[in-house]
Amino acid sequence: MAEEEKKENSAGAPEKEARQRGYNYNSYYGYNYYGAGGYGGYGSAIADVAGSISETMQNRTLGDYVTIFRERVWYLILSVFIVVTGVLVYTYNVVPEYTAAGRVQVLRQAFNLSGGVSRNSSDTVGGQDDFMTQVEIMMSEKIIERVQARLTQEELSEVVDPYRAGNIFTGPLTPAEVIAEHRSVQPKKSTFIVTVAYTHRTREIAKKIADYFIDEICKANMEMRQVRVSPIIDSTRIKIEHLQQQLDDERRERAELVRREDLLNIDMGTAASELSAINATRDNERKSYEDLLAIRNEIDQVKQNGGNLAEQPAIASNSLVATLLSRIADLRISISTMREKYGENHPQLIQTLEQLASAERELKAAIEKADAEFQANFVASKRRYESAQRRAVEKNAQLSRLREASTQLETMDGQIRNDAELLQRLKINLEDQNLMLTTTATSIVQVLDDANVPNFPSNKNFLLNSLFGVVGGLVLGAGIVVLMSFFDDNVKSAKDVEMSLGIPLLATIIRLRGKDLKAKANLVREGNNHAMVEAFISLYSALKLRSAVDDGEVSKTAKVIATTSTIPSEGKTFVSANLAQTFANHGEKTLLIDGDLRLPNVARSLGIKDSEHDLLKYMSGEKELDDVIIKDIHNGLDVLVCSDGVGNSTEIINSKKFKEMIETLRGRYDKILIDTPPIAAVSDVLSVLPLCDGAIYVIKWNTSHRLLVKANVRRLEEAKVPVLGAVLNQVVGHMAHRYTYTYAPGYNNSYYHKRYSNSSTQKIDVK
Repeated sequence: MAEEEKKENSAGAPEKEARQRGYNYNSYYGYNYYGAGGYGGYGSAIADVAGSISETMQNRTLGDYVTIFRERVWYLILSVFIVVTGVLVYTYNVVPEYTAAGRVQVLRQAFNLSGGVSRNSSDTVGGQDDFMTQVEIMMSEKIIERVQARLTQEELSEVVDPYRAGNIFTGPLTPAEVIAEHRSVQPKKSTFIVTVAYTHRTREIAKKIADYFIDEICKANMEMRQVRVSPIIDSTRIKIEHLQQQLDDERRERAELVRREDLLNIDMGTAASELSAINATRDNERKSYEDLLAIRNEIDQVKQNGGNLAEQPAIASNSLVATLLSRIADLRISISTMREKYGENHPQLIQTLEQLASAERELKAAIEKADAEFQANFVASKRRYESAQRRAVEKNAQLSRLREASTQLETMDGQIRNDAELLQRLKINLEDQNLMLTTTATSIVQVLDDANVPNFPSNKNFLLNSLFGVVGGLVLGAGIVVLMSFFDDNVKSAKDVEMSLGIPLLATIIRLRGKDLKAKANLVREGNNHAMVEAFISLYSALKLRSAVDDGEVSKTAKVIATTSTIPSEGKTFVSANLAQTFANHGEKTLLIDGDLRLPNVARSLGIKDSEHDLLKYMSGEKELDDVIIKDIHNGLDVLVCSDGVGNSTEIINSKKFKEMIETLRGRYDKILIDTPPIAAVSDVLSVLPLCDGAIYVIKWNTSHRLLVKANVRRLEEAKVPVLGAVLNQVVGHMAHRYTYTYAPGYNNSYYHKRYSNSSTQKIDVK
């Protein structure tokens, strides 16, 4: 407890028991509880959970949810990181699929083959309802059956087999179900244009099936049309204008294609000749490489079998190796002749044998050198072949692009000629458009774009999937944050204290950083931190104001006040010491007693090292009461401390001498504050309470569990001693105004800075 109580603290104020007496504290102080007051948790019983959540949601405002997300922003960040990472991993590992997409246009009126307009009103698309009817026809099973019927058995297997197994939800799929699952018919918003797409692992299959769907949609629509409507001259004029605009666009596209591909300066014949030369070079290099590869394999086989490399033709053909082999053969013949002629010990024979050994050593070195030279030649040949192969691929790709561009140019030229001829005919024969054929079939659907397949997989879009992952992570994180907010049982708001615990919130103390234990316990005496001093003045004032709403004026008249908490390290000694100093500053003779006899902390907090002034020495009879009280450590403030803990604290507190001591001190002091142990840790406070006029409950912000605090507050109330209220301690500064009646510390600091920055601070003694 002592180690943890050196942490951070803070300031604020409101009230309690008037709720039990029918008084509304919200209106008294001019505050309204915002919805986030109930932020986080259950009621005191499981049966109240649903009602508590419903009430919380009804009371929350937009600002409350902003507070919720600010407090748990890391949950959002972590959720986004996890979801995006999962999406990217899935995208990286998923089997690539390609989506071929084409577009069809639903015409407002059906035209026949000669350019006429149908006379039947059923062939008119008058609005969005008619258009969506056409879309539903495109999505019908009839179209799927027509596409499936066009596929051979082999083609159908290629289309269906990769997806036939389905998944754990669908089970095995029929061919029609596979085709339907991978087909997409999407109308474009605010237009009469429909995108028809098909997705497959093979680009060619995706394009083929998409083209089949577009073709069958047009055919089915044409078959459904039986009649035509009369021509309309205005529509013909519109068509002429549209065709003129289209012709201008086509000419601009042609000029852009010629410029982009530099078709005016590149000769296809020259490019083809260059490709042929490169291919010939590649073939020669490949043949050379393959020959050397075969020889290398033979050499490796000889080495592996432990054979003689000199017998390998590629090695034996080396000039030095061949010379040495011939020399060795001659020497061996000479040696054989000498042995027959002279015997083994003849000097000339010995000399010849030495020449043979030297030649064999030279042969071995020559073989190794020849092998190394061959390996180097092989590597160089391989590199030359690979380089030639790359040049051939690059040149072939270049030629393919040129051919494609040339073909596209020819197509554009043909389209431009056709459109120009059609435009001329329309202009010349505008009046003749009243003569329409009525015997040919009509279609209200026409192909706008043939199916096209991008080069990249449609399911490998990392950027788009990442964006979806971010959105999904935000949604998941927001859900987790909101869900956690309902089950957060920590005490953190004024409403948690006053509504859930049933006691008034006397003050809030902002978390204080960067100060040691002694500096914190003497904040009010030092007076350097104006905001913290004001926080304890607010606590002092709240205890005084309680008389306005308390018939018995308990807090105003209370002389002996106990301070306790639920668990250690909630800051009760810090609150006790500074509240005692505040009482003393307001002219009340005050005594601070360390009532935690098991683990005393007051002396350590105030920096008192005098072991002679010890409450235990009075209780043991070693000293008189006046001898153990430390006088005037602050103007009007005395303290009674313990230097060491004892094991029989309950016996001491319940002793007659301790009770008589408290009664004696009542007559000497205006206010007595007893710093008692945490009630959830030990029960000593329940023995101290009968000697007190009231109790102050210190709660550490966002740490103490509401159900535990509520249970211990109930234990205090059962002692028949009023719980004067709670102090919410160590509230994070930037969250204080969200959860309590306290403004952020910056407001107080700014106020005091303006007040005292250019003038000296004066204190006037009140007499």
